[in-house]
Amino acid sequence: MRFATIIRADDHSEAIKQKIMTTLVEGGWEYDEHRPDFVISIGGDGTMLQAFQQYNYQLHHVKFIAVHTGSLGFYTDWTVEELDDLLTAMLAKHYTTVGFPVLEIMMDGGCGACSYLALNELTISDPAKTLKIDVKIDGEHFETFRGTGLCISTPSGSTGYNKSLGGAVIHPRVEAFQMTEIASINNKVYRTIGSPLVFYKKQYIDLDIQYSNSVTVTYDHLVHDCLAVATIRCRLHRHKAQFARFKKRPFWERVNNSFIE
Repeated sequence: MRFATIIRADDHSEAIKQKIMTTLVEGGWEYDEHRPDFVISIGGDGTMLQAFQQYNYQLHHVKFIAVHTGSLGFYTDWTVEELDDLLTAMLAKHYTTVGFPVLEIMMDGGCGACSYLALNELTISDPAKTLKIDVKIDGEHFETFRGTGLCISTPSGSTGYNKSLGGAVIHPRVEAFQMTEIASINNKVYRTIGSPLVFYKKQYIDLDIQYSNSVTVTYDHLVHDCLAVATIRCRLHRHKAQFARFKKRPFWERVNNSFIE
């Protein structure tokens, strides 16, 4: 089996990486940064998103494992205290896989056409002035949004920024994505739906951004480097992000541990 690691830049995470590498290599595994079977994220959710962005071109092949070395992360199954149990299970190859839907993002504008994948969400915003965005669903005009911006999230990303905006928390086994408004303007002149919209896996949405010279577009933890974005199409990608599960940890248990307990 081949593996690679992505770590948070601190001494504690580096020490955990060295222990993982030593144990797996001694157990017959091969360290391979180019085509790993498993990518081990060591840090928090931000580190996991970094791992996803680095290896998302191999979604058909790679499986992710997350170990947290700081505050509890939503994607991270394993604590440092459980590391020996994880390594034992990995060497024994006792695991199942679970797939999380991934957002496919296609943009066009002043910098030309480009595409990205997001495990959590896409956001379009302009805190300096009101955005005007024509929203189309499956090619048909639905509404003209006016406000600070929009958040398009996956089910696993629904517990992030989307939740802070009042969006729904969606189980990752539901093959869907949702759009949530950021400070919309609703009065007798301008109207939007005013609530999150959930789309099933075969649908797509187009966002036609008016006066887009200063819009900020982010996907996961990254910022799109071109301000002049004119159109964005969002839909679910054909591949999911596969996570290797070496123990049972249901989604609603994760939500409970992250927000309630």
